[in-house]
Amino acid sequence: MSIPKELDEQILNRFDELIEEGNNINHRYGESRAFPHRRVLQFYDGSAYASFRTGTKNLLSRLLDGPGFQQALKDIEEYEGRNEFKFAPYAIVGMLKTYKVDYESGMLDDLSRMIEATVSYDFMGQAEQLLDGEKPDYDHVPAAVLAGAVLENGLRRLCQRQEPPIATKWEEGKPKRLNSLIDALQGKAFTPAKGHQLRSWANIRNSAGHGEIQNFTRADVEDMIAGIKRFLAEYNL
Repeated sequence: MSIPKELDEQILNRFDELIEEGNNINHRYGESRAFPHRRVLQFYDGSAYASFRTGTKNLLSRLLDGPGFQQALKDIEEYEGRNEFKFAPYAIVGMLKTYKVDYESGMLDDLSRMIEATVSYDFMGQAEQLLDGEKPDYDHVPAAVLAGAVLENGLRRLCQRQEPPIATKWEEGKPKRLNSLIDALQGKAFTPAKGHQLRSWANIRNSAGHGEIQNFTRADVEDMIAGIKRFLAEYNL
């Protein structure tokens, strides 16, 4: 999957905003304790730095895989832990510039996959929120539709990862739906037992979409959401 142009622009703009923010953090010069007549940099605007640091972490958490993100955090903490803590904003600006170049050159591995995974989990969170609160009689219906849409999107991406990729559309151009995607992937990406479980969730989604609410319960949807989340995690979708 190629990254949508709008999202690509948002990421690049965020890099630029953070770089500018880091460069503009207030600083001042004062006398060195060791060398009274020498002027040294004394970073002091802690509030601005905290905002800049948090923004940097949030951006990198969306662009780097687990180990890569942990290394970035370690680097930031090392900058802060040294005697030259006051130089941390400038060191982090340098880090951001490097990651921006890597991003523009396509060197951040599996970025599209990670962005899609983030979006999927955001939608699954929304499905869970529909089941929270006072529990209206039919709030589990839209939750089932939303969770099913996330599952269908995940299966399409799983089809694209196969060697060779599995077509997600019929010859006439119409997209394959949940059960057809499951049929295509069964035996290649997962077992028949897994396919059976996926079909049970597909049936709930289809019933919810057609208003056949007598075919499933709130508990069924809760189990469905939990199961889809496990499936997405298992297949890194």
